[in-house]
Formats: sequence, C-alpha cells, structure tokens
Amino acid sequence: MAKVDASNMLGVLAAFPRQCEEAIGLGTHIKVKPPVNAVVVCGMGGSALGAGILKSYLNEKIPFFIVRDYTIPPWLNKNTLVFIVSYSGNTEETLSCYAEAKRRECTVVCISSDGKLRELAARDGTHTIDVPRGMMPRDSLGYQSIPVLNVLMNSGIISPTNELNSLARIIKQDVRDKASPIAERMLNKIPIIYSSEKMACYAKIWKAKINENAKVQAFANVFPELNHNEMVGFTNTLGEYYMVIIEDEEDHERTKKRMQITKEFMQ
Repeated sequence: MAKVDASNMLGVLAAFPRQCEEAIGLGTHIKVKPPVNAVVVCGMGGSALGAGILKSYLNEKIPFFIVRDYTIPPWLNKNTLVFIVSYSGNTEETLSCYAEAKRRECTVVCISSDGKLRELAARDGTHTIDVPRGMMPRDSLGYQSIPVLNVLMNSGIISPTNELNSLARIIKQDVRDKASPIAERMLNKIPIIYSSEKMACYAKIWKAKINENAKVQAFANVFPELNHNEMVGFTNTLGEYYMVIIEDEEDHERTKKRMQITKEFMQ
C-alpha cells in the first residue's frame, strides 16, 4: 500500500472529518452588509471544487456563480459578494479576479493558506479566512467550503442551519469496504463518472481526484445532456471504460429513468 499510496491519501481521507470540524469555526467573524444581489466564487482546480458542493447544497436559494477564469462577469458590482479562493494564494487566474473585483468595488472575502493573495488582502484591508498550510488544494474541501456557508449565515444571506454540526459524524463512516471493489474494477480502465446536473460537482470532483491522485485519464458528464450526444459515441468504443453513475433521491424522475435506460444500454 505504501508503494501505491505514496502521498498517503488514505491518511488524508481519514483526517477529513477532523478538517470539517475545524472548518466549522472558520469565517464566523465575518459579516457583510446588505444588500447582496449574488454570490460569486472565483477559484481554479482544487480550490474551486468546494464551490461546486456549495452550489449544489444551496440549490438555487440564492444566485450563485463559479468563475474559473482570469475575468469576472461584467455585471458584478458593489452589491456582489465575491469569494476569492486560492489555497496556495498564488494562483494566476484567481489573483486577476481579485484585482478586478476590487476595482468594481465588490464585497470581497479571501480564502487562502499563504501567498500573494494574503499579502494583497492585508494591504487592502480585505476580509480574509486563513486556512492551514501543507495540503493539496483538492484535499482541503472542508476548509474551502464550510467557511463560505458561515459567512452567508452570519450575513443573513441564507438561513442558519444545524446540519454542519452533524456533518463530521456522518462522514466518519469507513467506506473502504465499498470503495475497494469499485477501485479494482476501474484498474487499467478509463473511468467515466455520470450524474444529474444537480450532482455534477461530485462527478467532477471524482474525475479530478482520479486525474490528480491516480495520474490517469477520467471523464465526467451529466444527464440528460449526455443522452443527446456522448452516449452515441459508445456505439464505437475505442478504449476500455468503467462507468459510475451517481444517483440521488432528489433527481428528477425522468432523469432517474434515463439513468436506468442508459445503464442497460451500456451493459
């Protein structure tokens, strides 16, 4: 195992509940003034994964947008709450978004462990949430998502929730017995992760972690869009694939039906 897991990912996963417990205490000191017309999270790679989880969790309760680029949308203004998330603090695209958000006089909150972003925030007097150093950005999902919820709750943008208190307890479940057979079936194959649009962030996270941790190609897509194009490509397969379909009880009933039919078609 030590040879295969040289980065000790099993240890990182085992520590994730503790990370979430610590993250519950971050961002509680920040309260932004109304009005807030939208929430925007700017980040790249692993630093943007938490934003996807938040968007799914909030389920359109507020206008919520994710920017993975050098520029922010032109409609952002002083009533927009912008979270600038860069675990290293040196991400080129995210620093560009920070500068533009400040020029537009947006309300800005930075999340970082170090780097240029922290320096700029200190210089400008910008709200900052400091997270622990020494991790891969993709492994700091708790630190980069839960504090955002705290700010939104503190500011009255979303209603307070007690769900965070039970989060760590829920994710302490040991899932290795379920994960091992899936990993074995994926071996030497190209993983493809499918989900509904609502659950797309989880499919993307799984894909990204396979790319970065296992150093192999993996792909993700969403229902029902994939039934209108990507599915047709499997009539002429050019590789060995292993498909995972993420299902959720709140998925649209027609989407659930599409998932079942697609599963049968692929088999």
